[in-house]
Amino acid sequence: MTSTRIYLSIAFLFCSLTGFGQYNDFGTWSGITLEKAVAKNLNGSLKGQLRFNENDSELASSFLEAKFKYRISKHFRLDFTYRFGNRRDVNEHYFLKHRYSLDLVAKEKIGEVDFSYRLRYQSGVSNLEQSEPIADYSNTIRNKLSAKTKLFKKTVG
Repeated sequence: MTSTRIYLSIAFLFCSLTGFGQYNDFGTWSGITLEKAVAKNLNGSLKGQLRFNENDSELASSFLEAKFKYRISKHFRLDFTYRFGNRRDVNEHYFLKHRYSLDLVAKEKIGEVDFSYRLRYQSGVSNLEQSEPIADYSNTIRNKLSAKTKLFKKTVG
């Protein structure tokens, strides 16, 4: 095992010791994804998902998501996503949500570590069918940096 793997293992071990759960009940997320190559550098996918909480007895949210991934080069990719869904609020009412995002993804492999960086512009609108005359719009820019490596060359088991 290289020193890079050892340092990454120790860092992730200490990060996982400080994690806390969000809920005191049992919930599940279940879904299905269909993917298809549309053209040489263009892939499309359709994802549906249901999320339950309150000891897996209450539908918290559901969505249908369409995504297109366009590979610009070996190291860069452009993604476009549209999500239509509904979510249960604290008053136990469901409200519709529309969300779209545009991602620029960069990937690079250095030694045995795969690095990736994602810059995402995300926009959404909700409260469309409620009695309030003004919809709730949100615009967000998000960053994600990740590093992946295999810790073991063999499968355990």
